[in-house]
Amino acid sequence: MKTQLPINVHDAAIERLNYVFDRFDRVCVSFSGGKDSTVLLHLAHQVAQERRRTIDVMFIDWEAQYTATINHVEEMLSLPGVNPIWVALPISTSNESSFHDPKWTA
Repeated sequence: MKTQLPINVHDAAIERLNYVFDRFDRVCVSFSGGKDSTVLLHLAHQVAQERRRTIDVMFIDWEAQYTATINHVEEMLSLPGVNPIWVALPISTSNESSFHDPKWTA
């Protein structure tokens, strides 16, 4: 059974972000360049700007993203008040597309 809350999703997100900014001197957003993390980054950036604060934004570069995604990441990391953290290290993950190579390293 669904329970209707007295607050919409946007306002609840802003409320949660204000909670984070109230309690931490340093706020870091993990950013993939996808739509969900883009929305989160925009909301966190809005709260940071209202508070005259900066935010750290960490992007892990798998070196396999589309050019358009990288262009979007570069644009988002250049927002005022954003401290970019661009991670490009050899990172291994499971490789679900091969029986012969169970790990893929970026």
